Amino acid sequence: PAGEKPTLIICRDPIQQAWFIANKIREFRETGLRLADIAVLYRSHFHAMEVQLELTRTGIPFVITSGIRFFEQSHVKDVTAYLKLLVNPRDELAFRRLTLMLPGIGPKTFDKLWRAYLSKLEALKSPERQNDSSNDTNSQSQAWESLPEVLAAISNHVPSPSKTEWAKLVGLFKTIQALGPQLTPAPIIRKIMEAYLDNYIRLTYSNYLQRLEDIDELIAYAEQFKSTNDFLAQLALLTNLESEETLIATYATDAVRLSTVHQAKGLEFEVVFLIMLCDGLFPNARAMGVPGGLYEERRLFYVGITRAKTHLFIFYPECRRSPGSQGLETLEISRFLAEIPWELFEVLDLRSYNSPSFYS
Repeated sequence: PAGEKPTLIICRDPIQQAWFIANKIREFRETGLRLADIAVLYRSHFHAMEVQLELTRTGIPFVITSGIRFFEQSHVKDVTAYLKLLVNPRDELAFRRLTLMLPGIGPKTFDKLWRAYLSKLEALKSPERQNDSSNDTNSQSQAWESLPEVLAAISNHVPSPSKTEWAKLVGLFKTIQALGPQLTPAPIIRKIMEAYLDNYIRLTYSNYLQRLEDIDELIAYAEQFKSTNDFLAQLALLTNLESEETLIATYATDAVRLSTVHQAKGLEFEVVFLIMLCDGLFPNARAMGVPGGLYEERRLFYVGITRAKTHLFIFYPECRRSPGSQGLETLEISRFLAEIPWELFEVLDLRSYNSPSFYS
């Protein structure tokens, strides 16, 4: 930007990153700058989760350029449908989503399967419990334990083109149930991806690398939850925040713009916050694994830093929640930043600041 040196901000984690951004936005607003002249840019949708929550918490209106919130994306809803059916086997919307993903199953076949499925679930109740609403929790637990059995029992209602995939679905639930009802959400999602959804996403979507990356981030987010119920409850809250708060911002006269770098091409803002400049995130690890991927990532980085007219803030968080464990993952600074002489930046180190973070 012509106005000043870019500021490179080293912070502890994405929570501290979001805290700084919200505070800085308030400072700019107090100087008279319109919120519409401020943008938060990122490589992937999930990188902005903490920023969304912090802007919502602090009452700063924002709009997401994509128009589709992270948890409303079809591939994310596909994953959560499996979890919802595990937690509540009588969740019709979850059952519908899973069955309609299979070849040869349309709305009419779904209706037949749903009726047969419900009938089998009801048969799990002992006669004296059929009309006893006080036993809903017990009956749900019983249904959860018998879910693979129920799915297998209605396989005669499944059309021929779907039988192979239906058998895989039954096998997946058998695998998950064998691990026990106390299994946390992150390993369940991994099993779902390994058994079915990874291949489904690759075959269904042209931008499958981006979508698989989203699922990796979803797993990382899920690591902090000790139960699938808690995870789904938090997802419901986040979905409400995204759909309600950002809808209000869409119609506001002034709102911060949240956008992927892809979708910011051709746009300019007085202030740009470019977040999550960590190797493996930006540049993206999956993208670097394909021919020409690193070149494309470098081009995106150039697009991101040239969106700012006056103020550019670039963030390097040194850790995040790990997709592979319950702990935190140490992150390396993006190779794109490492290639730039640091005297070209104003460097601000937030790691010693008393502010919210995963360490708090």
